[in-house]
Amino acid sequence: KTMIINLLIILSEELMKLNRINEDDEKDNLLDEKLEGLNDALNLNWFEVYLQPKFRAIDGSIYGAEALLRINHPEYGIISPAKFIPLLEKEKLIGMIDLYVFENICKLLNKWRSEKRKLLPISVNYSRVTVLENGILRKTLGLLKKYKIDPSLIIIEITESVGNLEKQ
Repeated sequence: KTMIINLLIILSEELMKLNRINEDDEKDNLLDEKLEGLNDALNLNWFEVYLQPKFRAIDGSIYGAEALLRINHPEYGIISPAKFIPLLEKEKLIGMIDLYVFENICKLLNKWRSEKRKLLPISVNYSRVTVLENGILRKTLGLLKKYKIDPSLIIIEITESVGNLEKQ
């Protein structure tokens, strides 16, 4: 009787292990699908950068802006970064997107300068994951140089969305 109970316990433990493996496979498949969707978003130009103006409280004048990133999906419409940024951070792909936004803002400021428009500083978010990437400073400075942008026109803000981040 004890031997049967022990065998049932062992069998039960093995079945639980198999279930965990299947759940992990399902999670991996879901993750692959999400990452594939993000690649589509980038390759098909679904990522869009919006500017949110910053106003002075005293007189309502605009003194700058913040760059906001969204996915404009042809079927689902505008998708909030809360839906895709955590995945990009987890998979260490966020740096590519942060630089995408940074370069778009450089292009915009360059365009405004050529149109003789007033240039205002624009804040761009960099993930803490991005800041720890090798070469991020070189890439960022390279974009400023490429578009001849005065560094005082872009304010880099570091996001706090990744908890307990350790440099790997």
